[in-house]
Amino acid sequence: VGVKVSGTRNAGRRLEEVIIKDNDTANKIAVVDVDGIITGQMIDRGGVTLVDLIKEQLNRADEDHKVKAVLLRVNSPGGEVLASDEIYRLLAKFQKESGKPVVASMGSLAASGGYYVSAPCRWIVANELTITGSIGVIMHGYNYRGLMDKIGLRPEVYKSGKFKDM
Repeated sequence: VGVKVSGTRNAGRRLEEVIIKDNDTANKIAVVDVDGIITGQMIDRGGVTLVDLIKEQLNRADEDHKVKAVLLRVNSPGGEVLASDEIYRLLAKFQKESGKPVVASMGSLAASGGYYVSAPCRWIVANELTITGSIGVIMHGYNYRGLMDKIGLRPEVYKSGKFKDM
């Protein structure tokens, strides 16, 4: 079972249940998609963000006693750190409070924030060709301190007040 958002003029946003496969059982697996760039910005004109959408989908899965687990389908290059962290926390809280497992299924790309939101899941499944990893950033630079000390070069700071360069 997947859930999607649709806007209505007077009622605001609402979630609509979509059956992906009817296997003639009372037990369901909720499917939540993290597709594209993870952002805290609005994803529709109703003011819904990706974080809001995932929160609502997890609430719906928690309230539905027929839902036994959640499948988090991730196909994302990552995105904003704050939005990724909020989704991470929502997934961890959902599993702890509902007792329902979340399984991350990584698509062709689950890098940076896509990998980060998968981390709290009980299981992570990825194809051997899934591009994943890349949490944080890398920076390259040179340390000239030894050379500067050797030749007597030192930085000078000119400021108009005692705490201007705190």
